[in-house]
Amino acid sequence: MASIVGLRRKKIKIQADQFTKIEVVDGQQRLTTIAILLRAICKQLDPKDSVQARLATDLTELLVKRDNTSTLLIQTNQDLSNHFADYMRTGAHPTIAQATTAADRNLLEAIEECEAFVGEWVGQGPVAVVDLVSCL
Repeated sequence: MASIVGLRRKKIKIQADQFTKIEVVDGQQRLTTIAILLRAICKQLDPKDSVQARLATDLTELLVKRDNTSTLLIQTNQDLSNHFADYMRTGAHPTIAQATTAADRNLLEAIEECEAFVGEWVGQGPVAVVDLVSCL
């Protein structure tokens, strides 16, 4: 993975934690893809398995800060249809055929590709998804 370039912006407070908002100058697509991959992993984790359920909770809390606005770890300024934001918050997304712009189509294709990739790992056995997270 190549370098990511960002500009520090203001500090924001979410619940008791303080974060520095960073505007990504170079690397937004890589960060967005990693976030989508993590969300796809969350969807595949088994809520009945205590280790996987805890991992799903931890990943979800990383991706979506549970304040009064459900602030996202990564916010894009190209997501006019809110497909990325909705996927991060709920795991739901429309089909690629429902995309109305090239940007929407690219985003929805990335979501489906990440979900297919994670699905292949799930097919390898019950601990495969947990192992996938440890690779990240």
